Amino acid sequence: MTSFKINSFQEIEKNKLLSGVYIWVIHADKIPPHIGISSNGKFYSLKVNVKDNGSAIEPLFKILAKKNIQTLFIEVNNKNFKELNNIFDNYESLNTRDITCLTPILDFLDEDLKIETVSELLVILAKKNQINSFFGLNLPPSFNGISIYSKIDIQERILKLQNVKRSNNFSESN
Repeated sequence: MTSFKINSFQEIEKNKLLSGVYIWVIHADKIPPHIGISSNGKFYSLKVNVKDNGSAIEPLFKILAKKNIQTLFIEVNNKNFKELNNIFDNYESLNTRDITCLTPILDFLDEDLKIETVSELLVILAKKNQINSFFGLNLPPSFNGISIYSKIDIQERILKLQNVKRSNNFSESN
C-alpha cells in the first residue's frame, strides 16, 4: 500500500541531475527509504555515521545503477531555497532520535512542519505546486508510490544501522 501515489515517471539520465533541485528517494521500494537531495549536480544526505555535503552525483549515480537500487527522483520547484551547504553544516549525522535524513531537507525547503515521512512532504509540495516531475532509476513499470511507513520504522532502522556501526568498530578494535 502506498502513502503517496505516483501516476507516472520517466527514466532519468544522469545529465538531467546536473541542474535543478531533486529529492532522491533511495531504496524507494524499502521501508523506510533513504532520502537525499541534490542541487545543480551536488548531493546532500544525512546518514548514521557521515553526511554527504556537496558530493558529486556521478559516483553515487553509478553505484545506484550498478547495484540496481530502486531510486525515485522528485524534481522540485521552489524559489525560496536556502543554501544547502549552510543547512547541512548544522548536522553531523543521525545521532539523535529527533533527527532523520528528512530533517535537513525540511530546513532547506523552508518547511517548518512536524512531518515524519517523505510522503507527507510530497503531499505538501504537491498542494503548493512545487513538484515539477518524477523520474526513476531501476524502478519497475509497476512502481506507483512510496510504501506507508512511520517514525517508528525510521527510528528502528537508524538504531539498527547504529548497532551495525558499533559492532564493526568493536570488531576492528579487537
